[in-house]
Amino acid sequence: MRFHLRLLPVTLALILLSRGAIGSDIANPAAKAKPSVEYSPHTAWELGYSGKEVAICVMDTGVDDSHPSLVGKWLGGVDVSKPQTPLTPRDGTFNADDTNGHGTTCSGIAMGTGAPEKRYQGTAPDARLVELRIGTIFGAAPGEGPSPIKLYDATLQGEQWALDHKDQSWGPGGGQYRGIQVLSLSWGIDVGGSSDGSDLYSQALDRLVDAGVIVVNAAGNDGPSNDGLTGLSASSKAIVVGATVDQDTIDRGDDLIADYSSRGPRRDNGDDDPYNELKPDVSAPGTGITQANYDRKGNGAGNGYGPRGSGTSYATPLVAGVCALLLEANSNLTPPVVMEILRATAERRGNASAPELDPFWNREYGWGMVDAYEASRLAARTEADKVDVNLQAFVTNITQKAQTVKARGLAWNRFGDIERAETRVDGGGWTRLHPDKTSPFGNWTLELPQLPAGAHTLYVKSSSGGKESLVTLVEFNTTGPAAGPGALTGAVAWGGGAIAAAAAAGVSYWVIRKRKKGAEAPVAN
Repeated sequence: MRFHLRLLPVTLALILLSRGAIGSDIANPAAKAKPSVEYSPHTAWELGYSGKEVAICVMDTGVDDSHPSLVGKWLGGVDVSKPQTPLTPRDGTFNADDTNGHGTTCSGIAMGTGAPEKRYQGTAPDARLVELRIGTIFGAAPGEGPSPIKLYDATLQGEQWALDHKDQSWGPGGGQYRGIQVLSLSWGIDVGGSSDGSDLYSQALDRLVDAGVIVVNAAGNDGPSNDGLTGLSASSKAIVVGATVDQDTIDRGDDLIADYSSRGPRRDNGDDDPYNELKPDVSAPGTGITQANYDRKGNGAGNGYGPRGSGTSYATPLVAGVCALLLEANSNLTPPVVMEILRATAERRGNASAPELDPFWNREYGWGMVDAYEASRLAARTEADKVDVNLQAFVTNITQKAQTVKARGLAWNRFGDIERAETRVDGGGWTRLHPDKTSPFGNWTLELPQLPAGAHTLYVKSSSGGKESLVTLVEFNTTGPAAGPGALTGAVAWGGGAIAAAAAAGVSYWVIRKRKKGAEAPVAN
């Protein structure tokens, strides 16, 4: 089943479908990919990243690649929505087209150019398309459902095709684009109840990730009272995405989790890794989306854009596009490191839902709302071969009182202990931290040297066994060492870091609040 507009009350559904004045023109800049009045110059495109030389496979109902937004993007494709025939080869040369519209919309969200007006652009407009059709004119893929007797299962066929063609050369027209680097899948499979990730579909996605493909899938549209996640959405290794409501504004401050977005965690599979139950991973705008319309009968050349509804289906390709930006920034990134970058740079929302495991993960938002700008910055400076994704380090709070600037943070290992935690200011040398070994997430406090007035950056990392965490950062401004109480100014940035700030226990968050004269002033965004 596609994760598209869920079965809402008729009135609400009509409202969502009629919101034609908003859509990807809100969602894309709200994710800090496309420049905007609200966030420029702090956007991924202004860093120079647009998905160049990255191939995104859209596994869906096919793609109307004659749409102006998608012209020239097709690298190769296949139609596995029916058994193979001489007329439907599976060598990657078959253009399947779209008889439903869902796949065309998802492709536009991930990589559309928005032509001719360039209003409804995708997050990675220079990425190219691999078309993998599993859905029919009715949307559903043949073989869906919990029945053990399946004459033909298009979803499993599609997953295997993607694995077999992950390194395929797309011929002279493919240029520098190779195989399948990102797979966007807005789909869920009923496996007879919620899944613990051991279903055939989720396991097939895990194999794709193990083979080096970044897989992004939708959490589902079962709402806040859902019982776990369905097949595919329960994958341990895919990036699972929830949906937010952007309130028709680019400003992220008023965004909320969508009422339809499935909540975590995934059902426990009983292994020795409690962290793979923490799904979704991140969330992104998916409500009231205006995007590319397909043409069922023609070639799509005259098609424009229209209201396409709501769903985690539409949050997913946005995040897939962000993954393409990260690969352009750093082609050496592996799927686990990409997942961890998205988590580390996400804008935290909600209190921790599993505080015994992680101080930030929330069952509605995952690790938070995706931030293309901060994720791209962290990707560009990450040495992937040095990273152990289980090592964690974050600055969580910076305060200034009189001439003293203090930083607080966390440094821990999901499995075992850390050997070192270190921080540095601006371009200085690394200073060893001393995390509290009695606290679950290694709380630390550091008094910074007197700093000159202006902008500063504080970096932090942890290490163990010759590996390091991601090097996360926080940016802040001071008015100088002679300043009076409360002189710290500016906002803590999402530079691969945490919300400013986690409290001492590491499980709840500061909020912006008025303070008494002379009191310490937490800096928050």
